[in-house]
Amino acid sequence: PLELLFKYTHLAVLSIYTKFMGICSSEEGQPSHHGRKPDKGNGRNKRGGEVRLMLIGPAQSGKSTFKKQLLRIHNGDLDVKARRDYAEAVNVNIRDAIQGLINISRTYGNGMNNSKLAYDKSLEPCAEKVMQYFKVNDEGRISREIGELISQIWEDPSIKACYKDIDDPEYNLPDSTTYFMAEINRICQSGYIPTMEDIIRVRWTTTGAPSESFEFAGYTVTLVDLGGQLSERRKWNRCIEDSKGATAVLFLGSLSGFHKKCIENQGITQLEEAFEIFKEFVPKLDENTHVILILNKFDLFREEIGNRDITDCPLLKDYKGDLRNTETTLNFIQHKFYQLYQEMRPGSLMHSHASDATHEDVVQQIFWDITDSVLRFSLKNSGFI
Repeated sequence: PLELLFKYTHLAVLSIYTKFMGICSSEEGQPSHHGRKPDKGNGRNKRGGEVRLMLIGPAQSGKSTFKKQLLRIHNGDLDVKARRDYAEAVNVNIRDAIQGLINISRTYGNGMNNSKLAYDKSLEPCAEKVMQYFKVNDEGRISREIGELISQIWEDPSIKACYKDIDDPEYNLPDSTTYFMAEINRICQSGYIPTMEDIIRVRWTTTGAPSESFEFAGYTVTLVDLGGQLSERRKWNRCIEDSKGATAVLFLGSLSGFHKKCIENQGITQLEEAFEIFKEFVPKLDENTHVILILNKFDLFREEIGNRDITDCPLLKDYKGDLRNTETTLNFIQHKFYQLYQEMRPGSLMHSHASDATHEDVVQQIFWDITDSVLRFSLKNSGFI
């Protein structure tokens, strides 16, 4: 097992890529995962080893979800106090989702005489009551009564069609809308405390470069999550300059973003944005920093290629294979990034993974693969292989 490999070769091998330089970090802007157990000392354990993984990628690529999942796997569940801190974020996700769906239905359904997207007229009083409620109550717990109305609206086939078929960045619906709508009655109960599943799935904007750690095979693994919004990316250069302190960079992009327009640049898709960011920032990394590509939201991608063509994305227009084949379409996208990487770093290793960060077992397997690929990269750079 890799864990034994790490344990018994840490002096001879892990010291090759164990580093102690800091990366610029800030803990502002989001709940912390330190509700499990406090770090001891200065973050280094008895062996004195620290492995630093820097997560970069555009907004909505799932970086924070991936980080939360890793922390959950290695540190365990958050305590009750820490989980309470996420209740408002869950409420915001639900509020944004139902308001967006109502407005989409009104715009694309009633406004364009599209009966498939127009919710049943009998739901208009419910929809209006929900909209008025959130005008007055823009924060805090959602009442049980409003939760029941939201559930009724969600069950309307036209509302679900709006969620499935309309990609309008103006409304920016959370990817976990289906999950939270299914859990709405539980969430709207008095005394609601988010579960770990709620926390993994909730969308929360990252600001700054928050870092959190876990212990693995006698080493402290520190995750540094760089915010992906355009305003946050302007701060990346300082962190990139300090990338010599990073063992590896995990670059995340959204596979399901091949057809979704960017919020901040509606002229391109989310996948194209990820490709452009990859092109811009990888050359700025230290040449000894290992780059691992994680194409996230594979579960959503697998669903969407059933009725959407990846060739509609300008980046993928030259694809000639089966448009409904998950394996060949994924391989084509991975090859696009690999080709670009080889142009920027000829002969360098880059490992790629398809991920669904909301599933613990998937992230666990990817982490094992990451430890293996980082080890191989470090050995190669040090002349051992």
